[in-house]
Amino acid sequence: MKGPKFNPNYFTYPKPIEGTIIAVLMVLFYFSLYKPESVILDYYGPLGTLGRYLNKNHMGVLQTILVATVAAHVGESVYAGVLCRKKRLNMLPTVLWMLQTFVMGFPSLLQLVAYRPRKKQG
Repeated sequence: MKGPKFNPNYFTYPKPIEGTIIAVLMVLFYFSLYKPESVILDYYGPLGTLGRYLNKNHMGVLQTILVATVAAHVGESVYAGVLCRKKRLNMLPTVLWMLQTFVMGFPSLLQLVAYRPRKKQG
């Protein structure tokens, strides 16, 4: 019997490095799209310069990326809810997985997919 013992309240966070990278990129994207004149983009070096350039010359590309990202995260979040039901997790962890997957995306979803508890012998 491989895998951890079944836990109906299973919930875990992505690795800190993944969360940090995602948060930094989300801030960069936000300021590139909505506040390109912001000083914070100066701290991103070449990525900040790219963000300003895209805002000035290719706003449609940034808006398309935003819509695609939100759509992908909604889809991942719904799939996380379906996985939680299949894995027989309780309601609170299911909501937490869905919210975390909506914000963090695939790193969160990968951890949920990897959770394969042993089946109860009965």
